[in-house]
Amino acid sequence: MTTSTRIVATAYGEPTTVLGAYASALNADHSKIHDKPADLDFERAAGLLLVGETAADAVATANVSAGDIVLVHGGSGAVGSVVVQLAVKAGATVIATGSSANQSFISGLGAIPVTYGPGLLDRVVAAAPGVITSTIDAVGTDEAIDTSLSLHSADKIVSIAAFGRGGDGIKLVDGSSAESKAHRAQAIPELIAAAASGELVTEIASTYPLADAAKALTELGGSHPRGKIILIP
Repeated sequence: MTTSTRIVATAYGEPTTVLGAYASALNADHSKIHDKPADLDFERAAGLLLVGETAADAVATANVSAGDIVLVHGGSGAVGSVVVQLAVKAGATVIATGSSANQSFISGLGAIPVTYGPGLLDRVVAAAPGVITSTIDAVGTDEAIDTSLSLHSADKIVSIAAFGRGGDGIKLVDGSSAESKAHRAQAIPELIAAAASGELVTEIASTYPLADAAKALTELGGSHPRGKIILIP
C-alpha cells in the first residue's frame, strides 16, 4: 500500500542538489525518491533510509548468514540497532555491546547484550556460544576494534566509523564504493516494507520544528536519548 508521499534517499558520493542541509523543500533526482507506505509515519520515514542503508551495507559487506556468530559494537545506536535486526533476520547469533541502560533494549532486538568498558573482551568471550565469525562496528572506538582484533583477523571486521584504523586491515564502508552503493540501493525496498510492517524497529528520540534546528543540534551534541532526532518542516 503506497501513497503519493515520497521518501528521499541520498547516498554518499551521489550528485544531488542539496546534501547535508536543512530546508522545507529541495530538488532531488527522481531515482532517489521512493513511495512511503501509508503505515509508515513521516518521522520514522525521515530517519529510516540513511541509517538503514548504512546498516544493510555493513551486513552485506560482512557477508552475514545463517549459523554465523556476529559481534556488533554499538548495538543500541541508530545504525547498530538496525545491524542487529538484519543480522538476526539473516539467521546469525548476535552479541551486541551497549551501555548498561540499553541491555534490555538490545535483548529485545534478539541479540545477546554485553556492556562496553574495561573487561569487554572477557565478557564477549563468555557470552559467545561459539567462535565469533565476524564483527560489525558502529562506534569506531579503539576499544571496539582492539577487542575484535583479539577475536579474529582484521578482514572479518567491518566498520562504519573507525576510519582512523584502516591501516589495521579492517573493512571500512562509507557508501562511496560501487559495491556499497549497490548494497544500499538493493536494501531500500525491504527496509521500507519492514519499517512499515513494524518488523524493523527504529526509534525516534525527539522531534523539532525546522525553526528550532539549533536546539536539535544542541541535543545531538549532548547525551541525547536513544534514537534519531527529527526535524519537521
